[in-house]
Amino acid sequence: MKILLTSTSFQDTPGTHHDLLNSQGFIIDVLRGPVKEEVLLPIIANYDAVICGDDEYTEAVLTKGKQGKLKYISKYGVGLDRIDLVAAKKLEIPVTNCPGVNQVSVAEHVLALLFAFEKNIHIQYESTKQGSWK
Repeated sequence: MKILLTSTSFQDTPGTHHDLLNSQGFIIDVLRGPVKEEVLLPIIANYDAVICGDDEYTEAVLTKGKQGKLKYISKYGVGLDRIDLVAAKKLEIPVTNCPGVNQVSVAEHVLALLFAFEKNIHIQYESTKQGSWK
């Protein structure tokens, strides 16, 4: 099986998920996502499966993939809004995601934004940049 790996989160986060994927004997090609439709169209038919991030899986990309070897798409993350799920269903290409894979990061980010908002850090940053702090 030939796998296209485009999820930068997957690529940049060391862990057992790398060991598991690499132990399967797959041929794995890596691109840094998010990958645009025009990049995917000429190559997608060469892959049996994709582990993606926020790439553009439009109906055209999915159709081209189905005409080739594409059998499966897995989103390393939660949101599937960049994948045309109606087209995937019509073409019988299963699409899955990874619920909970980034829940700690999202919680940390939300907490940091709440602190930043409460302390007006964004306003103070702009003010300091303009020389208000002598």
